[in-house]
Amino acid sequence: KGDLLMMTSTGLPNDLAEYIDFSMIAQAEGLKFGIEHFRRLKPHCSGTLIWQLNDCWPVLSWAIMDYYGFGKAGYYYTRRVYAPLLASFKHLDDGSLELWITNDTLQPFAGPVAIQYGSFGKGTLWAEEVKVEVPANASQPVWRSTAEHAPARPDCYLAVRSPTAAFPANRTFFVAIKDLQRTPVAPQVQVSAVNAHELRVQVEAPAYLYFFHLLLPDEAAHYSDNYFDLAAGERADITITSPSPLRPEQLIWHWR
Repeated sequence: KGDLLMMTSTGLPNDLAEYIDFSMIAQAEGLKFGIEHFRRLKPHCSGTLIWQLNDCWPVLSWAIMDYYGFGKAGYYYTRRVYAPLLASFKHLDDGSLELWITNDTLQPFAGPVAIQYGSFGKGTLWAEEVKVEVPANASQPVWRSTAEHAPARPDCYLAVRSPTAAFPANRTFFVAIKDLQRTPVAPQVQVSAVNAHELRVQVEAPAYLYFFHLLLPDEAAHYSDNYFDLAAGERADITITSPSPLRPEQLIWHWR
């Protein structure tokens, strides 16, 4: 069953490290896709429930947190996709796309939204900013692009961000992960100790960075964010805290 899930999204893994990442990617991207879809259907759909949050023993399962308390990729993906204010893309049958804002708060949302169409190899191809207004407790399309304006290419992506940090950044691809045409490039990472129990990690992407994640052998470690993407030139600051002493040399990171 796991192989069938990976076969359609990431392709089959060649070793244990790929199996761990590919299985988490298949789960996380699937949860993201489904939750976005059902949240856009508001009020015809009242939401979604996840099975399951955590494991009660060490096991290979569909939980988004493992037995030791580490959040898998699905945990961080769902934390972003369940934000009270969600921006997500809807692919239409004619090749066009819509940007939707789902507002689960009791206050109307009004503000700027930054949209970027980019190439994995060349960076931003075009960018625009639109002002949107969405009533409280509502979900609606706020922007639409034609197939000519944002061609469905395997070497491109479409992203949305809030200049005011009103909602988590989001993106959509035009093909399955295994069919993306991109060359992974190593990010620039700086790790510093704020104090004995806190690390600060600065990540900068020279090219599109997919599925970047930090790993630390500390069951009590808390990450401000993990398992995320960055477009070329973007930066992220991550904070890691733990009741136990933390050392920068303990930290490792991976990407795909």
